[in-house]
Amino acid sequence: MIVSQGLSLIAAYVITNRKRRIKWVKRRAVSGILATLLLIGLLNIRWITTSMADTVIGVIDNLQLEMTIENTTLTLGEDVFIKLTLRNVGDNNIIIGFATSQAFDTYYFIDDVRWNWSDDQIVLLEPWSILLEPTETYTETLQWDLHHYNGTSGEYVSPRVGTYYLWGECVGVPAVETFSPIAVGLLSPLLGDVNGDDKVDGKDIAVVAQAFGSYPTHPRWNPITDLNRDRMIDGKDIVKVAKNFGKTYP
Repeated sequence: MIVSQGLSLIAAYVITNRKRRIKWVKRRAVSGILATLLLIGLLNIRWITTSMADTVIGVIDNLQLEMTIENTTLTLGEDVFIKLTLRNVGDNNIIIGFATSQAFDTYYFIDDVRWNWSDDQIVLLEPWSILLEPTETYTETLQWDLHHYNGTSGEYVSPRVGTYYLWGECVGVPAVETFSPIAVGLLSPLLGDVNGDDKVDGKDIAVVAQAFGSYPTHPRWNPITDLNRDRMIDGKDIVKVAKNFGKTYP
């Protein structure tokens, strides 16, 4: 009996210490990954001055459309402010006609389905026009939390954590669209949960690692990994993930 109890105690001790060692190994592995990424960042450091805004353009018949977004990394529930500007880049006057009160729109795609800022906006049937002399501009700013509205069902669908590619357009005649989109990242309330699965783990580290060392205009840039919103992915963003590693939401 005493021998059996002793063996049980030894077995329990071994199992407990084995579990502790597994947890210790996991922690060391995570720490090793973070340290490696940090070292890579230090070895490849570049002093980069990044603009605090992203801008894209489109041009048709000397009518230029410029779209600017100042903050491309936000938390769910925050609004994106999209500045859209028409500019006459030619030598002659340009008249742009509109069939409704709406002059601009912005949109993104999910699974090849287009969702517009204007889907739930009140638009009045008020024909009007703009006369732009050479170099003259006309500007409006749209505000959107990136929800989308299903006109058929009347359902509002809240956005999810992820990266959205916004395009801009002038809906007048002549119409003009941006040549490329601007990437906007919506972050989870749980900082570090960049893949939106309500927990911070190795998968999030992998996403940040993929964008490590990038900045706007870099081919690997992903705004959802810019956790401190300084428009570059470096050790500071890794620290944000490490700080919440293992946490879940809510």
